[in-house]
Amino acid sequence: MSKIYRKIAQPQGVAIYQADNGDKLILVPVNRDYQQSKRPVFYLKQGKGKQKPRYLSGLFATDNPSVFSGDTKDKITGIKRMFTVTFEEGGDRLIIEGV
Repeated sequence: MSKIYRKIAQPQGVAIYQADNGDKLILVPVNRDYQQSKRPVFYLKQGKGKQKPRYLSGLFATDNPSVFSGDTKDKITGIKRMFTVTFEEGGDRLIIEGV
């Protein structure tokens, strides 16, 4: 299942994307060093309406510069679910698949 978001704002180095149903994603660049070999480049926060956005996942670079991967943990089973984020139209459109 995929969902399409459009960039609606870019305040202070972050990018805010919104889907047609009002769901929002906030893309934040990672600004600290990690000791792991794989480091997230961005992280995503997710929110709807006026609710406070919550952390969704770190995003990791792939071989394709416009595609990033992330994961979430299932609340019931505890199993990690992988997803991809693809940027199109120069970053104005974000497609998330697998969440």
